Amino acid sequence: MPQARPDDIEIIVADGSPGGLDATTAERVTWLCRPGRGPHELRLLGLTAARGDVVAITEDHCDVAPDWCEQIIAADARRPYVVAVAGPVTNGADERLADRASFLLVHGHNAPERAERPPNWFPPAGSNVSYKRDRIMQSALCPGDLELVVTPQLWAEGSLVLEESIVVAHSQSMGTAEHVMNHFHSARSHAGLVAGRGAPAARRALARDAVAFPRRLLGATLEIGREVPAYRREIRRALPLMTVLAGAATAGYLAGIAGPGSSPRRLR
Repeated sequence: MPQARPDDIEIIVADGSPGGLDATTAERVTWLCRPGRGPHELRLLGLTAARGDVVAITEDHCDVAPDWCEQIIAADARRPYVVAVAGPVTNGADERLADRASFLLVHGHNAPERAERPPNWFPPAGSNVSYKRDRIMQSALCPGDLELVVTPQLWAEGSLVLEESIVVAHSQSMGTAEHVMNHFHSARSHAGLVAGRGAPAARRALARDAVAFPRRLLGATLEIGREVPAYRREIRRALPLMTVLAGAATAGYLAGIAGPGSSPRRLR
């Protein structure tokens, strides 16, 4: 709220909570109350409702830096030729081992200490990416398009860049059982949205990918430990729990081949 400026920076809250949050407490906010909608649907709703030239997206469990909006506007001005700008994600919930293990498995590859991101990097589309709105609207037509198609394609073609000054903290603290279920629903949503595109080849590819899914998840996290010495001890300590979370994600991935079911609405 302190970063919002009338006629310059607008705040849109796409709210899928069961009863709807109290929108009357927030001034200068466009409140989209859609109880029961999942994150992919909500992001698309917010993107469609936005009026600005640049749309920045984050999550309810992310804490943005005090100059987050200013840094995004400055980065867009410095790089007029790019379509999207991503920023790193730090861990804002580090008291519980389960929280640290979940963060390392999901967002370790987005940590700011890494020197560079690999060609197959998956940018944090739901946590810390901004887009030139008019350049993506024709491609982001259905829930999941933005996260699963548009953003990876922009990175692959060099139209998305990483800006280290744009930082958010991922502050999601839950119990171990809740993290296990969240990883299941996240993977099921991902695979289900891909499978729902209707191509039999996509479903066969998902089935093949499921075999390597846990190794790929854990391997990427271990690679971070090799690149960033500060993470090595924590990754070794969290490895057993990360293995459990990766197993839950694999089960969700397999289940998602038949469709996302209710998982998109159960994501946290």
